Amino acid sequence: MAKKKGQGTERKISETEFVAFLRNNGGVYSRTADAITRHLRKLTGDSDASYSRQAVKYRAEQLPAEVLESIEDETWDLVAGGLQDSLQSDDQGIKLKAVALGMKYLGSKYGIVEHTVQTTKKIKVIIGNASESSE
Repeated sequence: MAKKKGQGTERKISETEFVAFLRNNGGVYSRTADAITRHLRKLTGDSDASYSRQAVKYRAEQLPAEVLESIEDETWDLVAGGLQDSLQSDDQGIKLKAVALGMKYLGSKYGIVEHTVQTTKKIKVIIGNASESSE
């Protein structure tokens, strides 16, 4: 919490404001703490106002599980949207990276798994169908 400059009162962040900060920062505690700190400094004019990552974590853990799940779902939707945008890129390099990431992270839904095989001098990454895997 931050104190207003020259006053003994604290400026509190309401639960609605806190959830909005958390949602706007993808549920990332450190980014949320930075955003709240900037907001409090601007609002109060106190350059020493701060809100810690630990305070965000503690407060987030007090929220109903549905709220945190909603924030996580929204964040994954944004990630999936970014991946989809990359897949539609005219830049073949970007498109190839998007395909590789999609296969790595979403492929398990379709039985595609990633195996890392260590040879004497190299590490090879093999992507294939889980039913074909013998390792």
